[in-house]
Amino acid sequence: MSEEERNQILQTIDMFEVITQTQPDDYQSLDILKKPIPKSGVRTKRWRASRKLAEAYFNAGSYALAMQECEVLLLRDPNAPEVLAMLGEIEARLQAAARR
Repeated sequence: MSEEERNQILQTIDMFEVITQTQPDDYQSLDILKKPIPKSGVRTKRWRASRKLAEAYFNAGSYALAMQECEVLLLRDPNAPEVLAMLGEIEARLQAAARR
């Protein structure tokens, strides 16, 4: 990848980070943000974007998508307490919905 391509990717990431800071539950922008990050070489940004995406799906009530994103996060950090807590909350909400 050329330096120009890498700079374009980093600018795209920066732009979507600004959008997601002002609209933290915008899961579409978070999903877009997550995709170019591996090409940038900045791994911590991808984990943060995935975590925010899981939270956005959770807040929108899209529990299956939130669970999928949590599973991806746990592949990288199997003991991430905030991710495990979110999975527990998702499970509790799904069980409560099933009882209705």
